[in-house]
Order: sequence, then C-alpha cells, then structure tokens
Amino acid sequence: MGSISATKLLEVVKNTETVFAIEFMCSAQGLEFLRPLRSGPGVEAAFAAVREYIPFARADRLFHNDVQTALALVRRELIVSAVQDAVGKLR
Repeated sequence: MGSISATKLLEVVKNTETVFAIEFMCSAQGLEFLRPLRSGPGVEAAFAAVREYIPFARADRLFHNDVQTALALVRRELIVSAVQDAVGKLR
C-alpha cells in the first residue's frame, strides 16, 4: 500500500503545482485591472516574473499554452526567486 500512496501523493503534488500556476496567471490578470495602483514589492516581483512569459489576455483565447508556461515557472521556481530577490529570503 505504500507504493500506491506514494503514487497518489505524486499526483496530488502535480495537481497542486497546476493550481498554483493557474492562480499566478489569474492573479497577474487581475492586477492589470487595478493599474495604475501598485502592490508591495513581492507581489510586483511575482507579477513581473509572470508577465515576462505570459502576456495580458486582451480577449478570450485558448489558455492551455499559458497554463503550461505558468506551470514551468512554478516548477523552475522562477516566481519564488523573483520574489526572494525583491524582498529577501525567509529564514
């Protein structure tokens, strides 16, 4: 049963990564609607990291490629690195 549990855990982790990727995309899109207001340095760094790879959606489109790009950002920890560069690492 341990191997089955490990397989399920891996599936949960992958699904969680996908949820984080979609949340980052949606958050970046939402922040665009609040401009010219600005957020804190960590949020702005995360926003810039996402926008470097995923453009603002001006119209409805197929978002599969954007989700895959955001997923790669999560897995390569590029967003975390950008935030850490902006605000420092937590100890």
